[in-house]
Amino acid sequence: MLAIASATVFALVVRYGNVVPPLADVTTVDQIRERVAPDFLSLVVALGAGAAGVLSLTSGVSTALVGVMIAVALIPPAATVGIGIAWGQPLVSLGSGVLVLVNILSINLAVLVGLWYQGYRPEHWFREGNARSATIKRIGVLLAAIIVLSGFLGGVTLDSFQRATTESQIQTQIRDSVDPPLRVLDVEVEQTNTVIFQQPRRVVVTVGIPPDTDPPGLAGRIDTIADSAAGVDVETEVRYTVVEHA
Repeated sequence: MLAIASATVFALVVRYGNVVPPLADVTTVDQIRERVAPDFLSLVVALGAGAAGVLSLTSGVSTALVGVMIAVALIPPAATVGIGIAWGQPLVSLGSGVLVLVNILSINLAVLVGLWYQGYRPEHWFREGNARSATIKRIGVLLAAIIVLSGFLGGVTLDSFQRATTESQIQTQIRDSVDPPLRVLDVEVEQTNTVIFQQPRRVVVTVGIPPDTDPPGLAGRIDTIADSAAGVDVETEVRYTVVEHA
C-alpha cells in the first residue's frame, strides 16, 4: 500500500509538474504495458522469486536476494497501479493490481512450502499437528486464490497467442497475394488502443514496384484479404515505393 501510495504521489507530480512531455496514454510506455497485461510467465517469476527468497533466508546466502525478490516481483506492478491512478486509467490499475496480488500470493505459497519442506516446525512436538493443519489450510487458500486470479492470466496469455497468430496470418496472406515483379516490403498491423484483448484495426502495407511503373491499385484486394484474415473489418493502407536493382 505504501508503494502504491508513493507511486501515485510521484506520478501526479510528474504529470502535473510538466516533468515529462504530455502523455495521454501511459500504456504506450513499454515498462508499464508489460505489467498491465500479465501472462502465465508472471506466475513463474513470482514463484521463482519466493523460492529464491526463502532459500536466501534459510541457507545463509546473502539476504540481498530478498531485496531482489521484492524489486522484481512486487515494486514494479505496485508502482504501475499508482501510475494508473494518477493518470485516471482504471484498467491500468486493475491489470497491474491483479499482478500484484498474484505475485504476493505466489511468493507466500513458495515460501510456505519451502519452509515446511526444509523442516521448520514448532519447538514443541504437541504443537506440530496444529501447525501442519494450519499450513495445509493456508496452502489450500493460497492455491485457490492463485487459481482464481490465474483465469485473468490465462485470458491474457490466450489473447497474446491469438493476436500473434492473427498478425502472422495477415502478413503471410498479404505477401502471398502479391506477384512479381511487385514485392511486399513490409506489413505493419496496428492493434486497437485497449489495455488488453486488442484486435487488429489498421494494416499498412508497403509494396515495392519497378521504376517507370504505375501503382497497380492493390488496396481493395489487400483490404479484402486483411479483413478475412483478421476476422474483423480493418482499415487498409497501401504505400508504393520504387525499388531499383543494379
